[in-house]
Amino acid sequence: MNIEDEQYERLVVELRLDVVLKERGMTQKELAELTGIRPAAISQITRGFVDRLNLDHIGRIATALKIDDIRELMTLQLESEVWNMSTVKEQGEYLKEKNEKEPPK
Repeated sequence: MNIEDEQYERLVVELRLDVVLKERGMTQKELAELTGIRPAAISQITRGFVDRLNLDHIGRIATALKIDDIRELMTLQLESEVWNMSTVKEQGEYLKEKNEKEPPK
């Protein structure tokens, strides 16, 4: 049986690195220097423009930011909540507002 055969709504990963950096008062450049990750890769993760996440990168980012709960860096959202907006800009604004209103538990 395929999960798509069931009546489950698809979940998407919502990256929160932009929020975490802001909370920590840290720049993308500083994070890149601490982790050894290319600044372009940090920028893509921060903006949520990634198709795949490198688990080594997530580990290095979490270590550098002293994060022990992965929900600080990423959460799961119902696809309908995220992608029902008509433009990418609206989607980004929605996610930013939601992150600021609902910090991780």
